[in-house]
Amino acid sequence: MSHKSTIDVAYDILAAGKDPLPFSELFKKAAEELQIPETKLQKKKSSLYSALMLDNRFVSLSGNVWDLRKRHRYEDVHVEIPEDEEDEEEETESEEEEDMSLELPENEDNYD
Repeated sequence: MSHKSTIDVAYDILAAGKDPLPFSELFKKAAEELQIPETKLQKKKSSLYSALMLDNRFVSLSGNVWDLRKRHRYEDVHVEIPEDEEDEEEETESEEEEDMSLELPENEDNYD
């Protein structure tokens, strides 16, 4: 049994191969190497998935396939998230409200 974490074992598996792997296959290989008991498989599976999402050494490709980020160009794996038009409208409205609240009186008489 290895003393490595599941995420490190997954890294080693991908590094040893040349091709990306579907998550199910990556987890199966990691579970075999770590000899994860049947009773803990589901918990370890969700834990590995979360770790993959957070670890910047990995990249998710289409179809729930995973690979090492260093094998891919930024432009190929970066997903541009478009801003929601409603969010833009809300931001504009709040900026206008902020502008109005910052209006200062023009002379001292307005302070009474």
